[in-house]
Amino acid sequence: MKKKIIFVVLMLILLSGCKAKYSIKIDKDGSVEETLVATETPEYFDTYKHTSVGKVISYIIDPYIDVLNEKKYSVTNNVKINSDSGVTVKKKYSSFKDYIGNSVIYSQFTDKISYEEKGDKVYISLKGKFSSSAQNQSYVPVSDGSISITVPYKVIDSNADKVVDNTYIWNFDDNKGQEREINISYTKSKIENLDFNYSAIIGVAIIIILGIIALFIFRRYKKANREANKI
Repeated sequence: MKKKIIFVVLMLILLSGCKAKYSIKIDKDGSVEETLVATETPEYFDTYKHTSVGKVISYIIDPYIDVLNEKKYSVTNNVKINSDSGVTVKKKYSSFKDYIGNSVIYSQFTDKISYEEKGDKVYISLKGKFSSSAQNQSYVPVSDGSISITVPYKVIDSNADKVVDNTYIWNFDDNKGQEREINISYTKSKIENLDFNYSAIIGVAIIIILGIIALFIFRRYKKANREANKI
């Protein structure tokens, strides 16, 4: 019950009908970073004619800052000119199980996250939906949203809508409160280090190019030597 109350308080920080980007980043040491970016349009803030965007956001957050500090969340105001503004909420956990047991944000989408390890393979699945209605005050309406999971390992399977490098993204554009299932599985024995792969490819390419140049120079030198000997 206490966890639910804390969640409701946290969600009151966010603005109704907001755009929500929720992400989980799993590091090689097993730690998890949770990030929620919630924004509203400039038109929303225009309704507060006599104050700034930053002050509106701070005014909303101020009554709940003690709870956020107690739960060790970091909260950053994102104020932009002629663009969406809002807040970024972050927290880091020692492990995925620590994240499941202590996060108060993911219940905006689902009541349960399934996490299972079989040998070196990990299976993560969850089913839920974002609220699209302002009637239920326990949940903030999300007009457009996304959930992303970033892993440093080789992904075996997923039903993501989009993949960018090693980030798997599920989109909820023009959210209608539809229920969706999110599945991803990966193997911890294989690191998916994209930066290393790119560096290796570039390194091999440079070696090949240098080899071709060296061969060209060597042949030119050999040809010039033969012509000099004829003279």
